[in-house]
Amino acid sequence: MKMKRILKIIICGMLFCGFSIANSQEVDNPQEEFLENTWYLSKIEIDGTVYPFESNEETEYTTLTPEQIGDQIGFYLDYCFGASGELTFTTDTSFVLEDFVIPLAECDDPENNSYKVMYFDVFWDNLHEEFDYVIIADNDDKSLVISTQDNSNIYYQNVPTMSVDDQQKSNLTVFPNPVKDFLHIEDLSEPMEIEIYDLSGKVLSSQKINEGTKQVNVSQLSDGIYLYQLSQEGKQVKIGKLVKD
Repeated sequence: MKMKRILKIIICGMLFCGFSIANSQEVDNPQEEFLENTWYLSKIEIDGTVYPFESNEETEYTTLTPEQIGDQIGFYLDYCFGASGELTFTTDTSFVLEDFVIPLAECDDPENNSYKVMYFDVFWDNLHEEFDYVIIADNDDKSLVISTQDNSNIYYQNVPTMSVDDQQKSNLTVFPNPVKDFLHIEDLSEPMEIEIYDLSGKVLSSQKINEGTKQVNVSQLSDGIYLYQLSQEGKQVKIGKLVKD
């Protein structure tokens, strides 16, 4: 039964992601590939209906970013104010969702908010359940398909559809995370603004940063989980989860 399910995911991934079946194959090291890539959402499939992700001013693209800290594996979904979770691998091609946190803040665009709810609900409705996943490679292009037990599928790719400038902005690195006193921004080449939110969406800190001031003092924050957003001229550039300890 499980093998049939995985074969179905592989076939669906090739069809929906546009890969050539002749050149595509499942990767040999799925856990490593899952953790080492940033995954860009392309579409969601629920009850046989496909809902493509559509880029717009508020959400140019949205990613699933895995992060391993010690034995814990977390991930962040950066749609609007984002969501974060923790998972445990059960096999090379499956994991159990152990935790999932969704901020109360909503997207500015009602259509984005509706899509966000549908997207996040695939994870929330399957909390503590097993997910299957497969990663398909076509040369350097990779596709990740995550599938639930109720046959919902989420499709990602490792390459965003965006301009070269946008790709450079997405490479900004925010560290350390977890952070104690000062947060640093690496590869910053243009002036930006960084805002830090609590999980309800309340702005706790806002600061202009540039090449001369690449660090942010967060020592005043209590220990806990926060969200940060980097923006330029009111346009979101990067968003992520921040752990203060």
